[in-house]
Parts: sequence; structure tokens; C-alpha cells
Amino acid sequence: MADLIAIGLVMAFFAAMVAYVRWCDRIVGPELSPTVDTATAGHASEAEVPA
Repeated sequence: MADLIAIGLVMAFFAAMVAYVRWCDRIVGPELSPTVDTATAGHASEAEVPA
């Protein structure tokens, strides 16, 4: 019986966290995708680097 209570608590926790993230998205708004990839912006790719 204790295992069912533990599983129920874990499921309730994850449901609360999903609701919290959705609530934060309503307040802040969805994350906008950047038009420029900031991970590679300003860096030469392997094809552009002379050997």
C-alpha cells in the first residue's frame, strides 16, 4: 500500500510541475526562436577554415 502512495505522490508532483511550467509560459509568454543561431554566430565553420 505504501508503494501506491509513493507512486501517487510522484505522479502528483510531476503533474504540479507541468502545470507550473504552463502557468509560467502564460505569464512570460512562449520562448521565441532566434533568427540567428547564437551557437555558431561569429565562428568559422570547418569548411571555412583553411587547412
